[in-house]
Amino acid sequence: MSLVTKLGRALLLTAAAVAGVVSMGWAEGPWSVGGGEGVVTAELSEDGTLTISGEGTMRDWRGLYTVPCGQYCINDYYEYAPWYSSRSSITKVVIEKGVTSIGRYAFYGLDQMESITIPEGVTSIGWAFSGCTKLVSIDIPNSVTSLDMSVFERCTGLKSVTIGNGVTEIGSFKGLTNLTTITIGDGVTSLGSGVFEGCTGLTSVNLGKNVETIGYEAFKGCTGLTSITLPNSVTSIEERAFEGCTGLTSFNLPNSVTSIKEMAFEGCTGLTSFNLPNSVTSIGDWAFSGCTRLVYFVIPNSVTSLGSGAFSGCTRLSAVKIGTGVTSIERNMFESCASLTSITIPASVTSIGQYPFKGCIAITSLTSLSADPPTVTATTFDGINKATCKLIVNQEDIGPYRAAMYWKDFTNVQAYVSVASSDRVVPQTNPIEVSVIAPVNRLSAEFTAGPNPAGKSSDAVSFFRSGSRIESAKLYVYDASGNMVRRISVGDKASVGAQSKRQVGSWDLTDKKGRPVSDGTYLLKGVIKSAGGKSEKVALVLGVR
Repeated sequence: MSLVTKLGRALLLTAAAVAGVVSMGWAEGPWSVGGGEGVVTAELSEDGTLTISGEGTMRDWRGLYTVPCGQYCINDYYEYAPWYSSRSSITKVVIEKGVTSIGRYAFYGLDQMESITIPEGVTSIGWAFSGCTKLVSIDIPNSVTSLDMSVFERCTGLKSVTIGNGVTEIGSFKGLTNLTTITIGDGVTSLGSGVFEGCTGLTSVNLGKNVETIGYEAFKGCTGLTSITLPNSVTSIEERAFEGCTGLTSFNLPNSVTSIKEMAFEGCTGLTSFNLPNSVTSIGDWAFSGCTRLVYFVIPNSVTSLGSGAFSGCTRLSAVKIGTGVTSIERNMFESCASLTSITIPASVTSIGQYPFKGCIAITSLTSLSADPPTVTATTFDGINKATCKLIVNQEDIGPYRAAMYWKDFTNVQAYVSVASSDRVVPQTNPIEVSVIAPVNRLSAEFTAGPNPAGKSSDAVSFFRSGSRIESAKLYVYDASGNMVRRISVGDKASVGAQSKRQVGSWDLTDKKGRPVSDGTYLLKGVIKSAGGKSEKVALVLGVR
């Protein structure tokens, strides 16, 4: 090497060490990259490892920037870290203990870097990793308290990220389709707008115990996500938070959640069950719209606000329980719920909006528990065949319903009898229990059941008769969805004219295949014929705990 070449190279390295800037040419260090506090240096070894060492902060770089040079003149300048020109050689970055920050643009464009080591003691990380397309995983230590909102921009190869407890706010991972696992520390209280939107490979999410809000579009389009556990600190699910998460099959909200915002779970076509706790008070517009595999849903009594179209397009929804806190059925509530066969409107409802049952072609029974017919519109019952659908109301309220606008269009009006006896009505102590109300006639003799509710430990529920002897009976047990579970045999050995209470049958709490039934509410329904030849309808609500 000539003296001139050696001198030129020495001058280049000296200039780089002083300025910390290289825009072209060969580079290997050492470089001075301190940010004014302490001394921090960097060196690139032959094996492709870039080592940052010393004590104090790293400096920031500006990347592409412009400087006006006159009224109509702008000059473009580039300011990158001194190893940028050797970026194709760098496969590993090691930051040694003592360094307290990672500067802006520090590792910009290192598209061959596969790993980085960040020690405890680093407190701040700037916009440092943009374009590190081969970086697979990264652990942010607990000492880091400041993390740039776009720190992982275009890190398309990133699969696993762990964020320590010191970080209070995380930026965006939007569109990082290879990301599979994210662990978020206890310092984070909110997941921001679109933080994981479009992360289609995401399968595992571990949230810290202090997250309170799942933000707008936070997990929108995360189609690979099959389950997620939310901590008890979460109070709000914001708009579109899980929209289009087609891989989710079930969802359990913690008791801390109070609100589910608009379209929060819209288009979650894999959801078959959803557990809504008593803490929830509001469900936003179209919150569960298009959840085409959702079969059953319980709205707890705590819910006082139920938005428009909340269950529209839930084509397999066959049973829904509306809690007593709901006062209005909003427009398009159950639109296109083609599998819904019956619905009970609680006494708390005072108004029903436009088209709530549009496209509900299977509804054959509508029960209203309010003494006063709720206010409805000309389009409220569009989709219901009012000539064949049974309208079931209290015996004393048939008159007002037959006189009320649009309610009077139902031609098949039937009555239910509300029985207060404890052995004929299941107490509503279980918030997810379905109360089955059936049209029945008052019996000339009592037919009761006990224990009711029946505990699994009791092995059976018995049926009792007080009054005339039963000659024959056709009785069946149905579940809350209307499916026949078991036929019940009745045998009354009493003498003709007997009036005493006696056992005439039992149910061993199994289905027709001999399998134990699940906890819940069941309906015993059928016809008994007494010794006098009179046929009487029987309907008993049974609870299984």
